[in-house]
Amino acid sequence: MKLHSLHKVYVNKVLNRNVYRAVKTMFKLILPPPSLKVSEWAEQERYLPDTNAITGKWQNDNAPHAVEIMNSVNNTEVQQITVMGSAQIGKTEAINNIIGYKIDVDPCSMILMQPTEKDAKDYAQQKLEPMLYDTPSIKRKIGKKRQRNTDTALLRKKFPGGWLIIVSGNSPSATRSRTAKLTIGDDIDAIPIQYQKEGDPILRLIKRSTTHYDSLNINISTPTRANESRIEHLYKQSDMRKYFVNCPHCKHEQILEEENLIWDKDVDMFGKVTAHHPETVRYQCPHCKGFINEYERKEILRKGFWKPERPWIIRHRGYWINELSSTLSSMQKVANAIVEAGIDIKDNAFDFTDVNEEKLEALYNTVLGRPFESVRGESIDAVEMIDRIEDFISKDKLIIPNEVLLLTAAVDVQAGGYEKDQRLEVKVIGWGKQKENWILYRSYIAGSIKDLYSPNSPWRTLDQFLDRNWQRADGIQLKIVTTFIDSGFESQTVYEYTTTRSRRRIYAIKGANRYGAELLQRKASFVNKGRTLLIIIGTQQAKHEIYSNLKNIKTPGAKYTHFAKCFCDADYFKQLTAEHAVRKTTGMMDFIIYEKKKKSLANEAIDLFVYNYAAMEYLNPNFDAIEKSIERIKESGVQKETKEAEATLKQPEPVQAVPQRKLKLKKTNFATSWK
Repeated sequence: MKLHSLHKVYVNKVLNRNVYRAVKTMFKLILPPPSLKVSEWAEQERYLPDTNAITGKWQNDNAPHAVEIMNSVNNTEVQQITVMGSAQIGKTEAINNIIGYKIDVDPCSMILMQPTEKDAKDYAQQKLEPMLYDTPSIKRKIGKKRQRNTDTALLRKKFPGGWLIIVSGNSPSATRSRTAKLTIGDDIDAIPIQYQKEGDPILRLIKRSTTHYDSLNINISTPTRANESRIEHLYKQSDMRKYFVNCPHCKHEQILEEENLIWDKDVDMFGKVTAHHPETVRYQCPHCKGFINEYERKEILRKGFWKPERPWIIRHRGYWINELSSTLSSMQKVANAIVEAGIDIKDNAFDFTDVNEEKLEALYNTVLGRPFESVRGESIDAVEMIDRIEDFISKDKLIIPNEVLLLTAAVDVQAGGYEKDQRLEVKVIGWGKQKENWILYRSYIAGSIKDLYSPNSPWRTLDQFLDRNWQRADGIQLKIVTTFIDSGFESQTVYEYTTTRSRRRIYAIKGANRYGAELLQRKASFVNKGRTLLIIIGTQQAKHEIYSNLKNIKTPGAKYTHFAKCFCDADYFKQLTAEHAVRKTTGMMDFIIYEKKKKSLANEAIDLFVYNYAAMEYLNPNFDAIEKSIERIKESGVQKETKEAEATLKQPEPVQAVPQRKLKLKKTNFATSWK
């Protein structure tokens, strides 16, 4: 055979082979994709890289909850898929399976968005490329891996029938002039909010596929803050599917909830938990109260199923799942996360005592898969309060404003471990019409709290202080009408002191710090063998009213608070604003309680304000009648002007002991005559 004949035969073989490949590729593009679903393709073709916790061939049993999510890609009626879930549910691997299926079986144009440029490069290098080159059926179509990967080669992949581009959410130009049949947003809640000058990045991404009649948009993320979460917003627009299982004991259909986890705890004699043992965790069915161990949990999860909350929505499927519903995690991991967040579970509900908000937010987002609605309510700004100080009184001349009609006092017993740290914190508030109030005095009396009768007793000094007269600018003399003394520390001493002074309206009080407690308990309580009246006040109700007034009433008048410059310093306002509103939920009820912002903060200022406020409400005064009474006294000239020194009040000095005597006080007006 001649040379040119051999050359002709060789050329024909090459041409035939190339034509065959071209025709085969053309038919693949023209013919509809095979009936193979994404989950089936993953089990047949997908290999997990050695860097994964689970290596080897993909098995759907390792992530049964992900099967329907992946297969939704094959449903031609579905145009949008939203997955809101915790960590440890295999979100990234589900994305990889979808991309791998599209490259191998149903090629098309794809745009994958990561939060930042760094995230895009990390995903491409650490997640995508190992999947592409460890899966033989994909590797043949992607081509050889380049030794020196440039950003272009790393973030852009071409294959027969389509392409994949990985972009970042913080680059508005990344999606310009591009359209794709499939768009995927990964971890969309992590996209920085400052990159929304041209609109939300995810809305821009979704718009890139509108020209395709058979487009598909997939968005997957762990949620962040409630009402700020993109994935929450999308999920609420979907059919809102949840993953259900059947109890192995009673077959009750349910979602696995963290409130039903139980583990052993060490408790002291007062019922306080001293140690947790999450390694003993088990799940209690809320229906039959039977226990489910870790092996049984994984078995029922493999038989689990998705149920839509709004089945009438067809084109948008939304999936929500927590870590308890994932076979890739364990009950012990969830229990550990709950304990680390400082949360306890009591009566199948979260107990938020001593909770760190940052840890709580991480728990809600990454473990429970829920948007975190901050439990912290609005708080009072200390700087804003400092701007309201006034110079209406001085320490040297305690001349009170003419608008003051009524005086109350509050005493907080500070019983430190050492006698030198013991003191009586005292605060006096003047009240005017419509509960307008003035902070008139704030100080402390040092001394041994248990000492009632010695010459140096702080109680003797307090006695003298509470019995003094207070002069208004117009010369009218007022006395402190009611004094509330907190009996939380050294209760017996407070009871002994107030028992013989109840006719002077000096009472022992105790705070009821529970939600819903009335400001003043209607039924009287008697302690100290029935000899002492104890007034129970609802501190939460009082704080709610006080903080609402401080925050909302900013001009002098009804319920406005005037702060004296000489008594209300920076430390005072720090104590006054030491607490803030905390939102809690039980069952279907949301409520607000007030707690310290930090355990270490002192809060005597707000506590004493609460006691004064309760004392005023206890009197239920008729301010109009008091004002008329004072006007009559001024007109009759009964009250005489006093020397300036007699209205001066400095830090009280210790007084000599006086013999005990019974006090016989007549019923008098709130404005008293002084001679």
